[in-house]
Amino acid sequence: MNKLFKYFELIFIFIIILIYNIFFVKVDADEVWCFGFIYNTVSGLVPYKDFNLVVGPFYPYFFSIFQFIFGNNVLVFEIVNALLFTCLFCIIKKVNNISYYFVFAILLIFSKPNYNSVCLLLFYLILYIELFGGKRNYLIGFLIGIVFLIKFNVGLFLLLPSLFIKEKKNVFKRLMSFCLILLLFLLFLQEQNSLYEYINYCFLGMFDFANKNFEFSAFGYFVFAEIIIIMYLIFIKKDNINILIYYLCFLIISFPILEVYHVILSIIPFFGYLVNKINISVNIYNRLFYIFIAYFLIFNFIDYFKNDLTFDDKSSFCNYRLCETSDVYTYNYITTYLKNVSSNYDIYIFDYSSYILKIESNIPINKFDLINNGNMGYKGHFKYIEEIDDNCNNNKCLFFLNSDLLNNNDTQINSDIIKYVVDNYKYKEKLLFLDVYEN
Repeated sequence: MNKLFKYFELIFIFIIILIYNIFFVKVDADEVWCFGFIYNTVSGLVPYKDFNLVVGPFYPYFFSIFQFIFGNNVLVFEIVNALLFTCLFCIIKKVNNISYYFVFAILLIFSKPNYNSVCLLLFYLILYIELFGGKRNYLIGFLIGIVFLIKFNVGLFLLLPSLFIKEKKNVFKRLMSFCLILLLFLLFLQEQNSLYEYINYCFLGMFDFANKNFEFSAFGYFVFAEIIIIMYLIFIKKDNINILIYYLCFLIISFPILEVYHVILSIIPFFGYLVNKINISVNIYNRLFYIFIAYFLIFNFIDYFKNDLTFDDKSSFCNYRLCETSDVYTYNYITTYLKNVSSNYDIYIFDYSSYILKIESNIPINKFDLINNGNMGYKGHFKYIEEIDDNCNNNKCLFFLNSDLLNNNDTQINSDIIKYVVDNYKYKEKLLFLDVYEN
């Protein structure tokens, strides 16, 4: 009976996450970009060479395997994400054996597909091995290397706790497997002729990314101050220092955008550790979780009926994912226009919707479709402007841009490129919220 309940529990977790992300979570730019990275890779585009991203190579290459086998669509993308979080639940249940339901209830709210979720899964897996897996030093180094190949700053920081190991030969084993997985991927990128672009986007571009996207809200100051104080108290109690250092190092996942989402994601593991120390029965946590799920479903169903949402069987994205009806109309209207002109023009779209519009229009995505600050390499917007001019001197070009982004200080999209097009190219017409320019 107990074994049957465990299977039912996993199926229930999987279904809840899948339903939540398909029916209740509104589509945002991060989800579309993460899907787009994998979609592009399956479509034969080479990361860093054919399109830009600041995520390490493991994420697009590894997860493209599933969409290559089962279908290059959003449904497979969401199913894989639900499986990932189900695996994450299993590991959290081992690491936080009392408060796992409580911790996962918080995670459920942040369960949309994202490369940060993969880092979180690998982090918990490393913790599990450190606590219960024995001396599997090669495996720990390998997993930290994978994290580095997703978000290099997190991988580097997760390597730090290994320096506190007493047996130096185990430190060497971890470093060796860490370096080996890195070397293999670097050789692979060199074979793909994308090694320089990888270094430029993921390392050199971080200077621009941190400079233009850095946010440190009052909320961030408060949370980080509280964590430092609490960890100091725990150090005095002589708890497992090595494990605590892992929790401290994982906070780096919120850098450099220290706003609410990233800060909460970074402290969830440490919060789970603290709650697990509280002397409360596991049954109480279980009952709280059931109550939370009930309210969670009721709230989301009410919100669902309040919003005007729909599937679109003509869409590549909204066919398997509920989208707002107004967005579906917008995508259909603009993509119809794009399909009519794409054979005669090189298309540039400077807006958060660029990926989904090009996917719907069957137009190959390129690096100009993600002109976010820090996503273009070091001082990349100057090179992008130069490349745009070089191309449009020899070819007919159409620019679709959201001019409202010029006066929006909160946007991540680089306004210098938009302003350059507005100042140097000819206005053609208005297409819903996009201004159309031509050479």
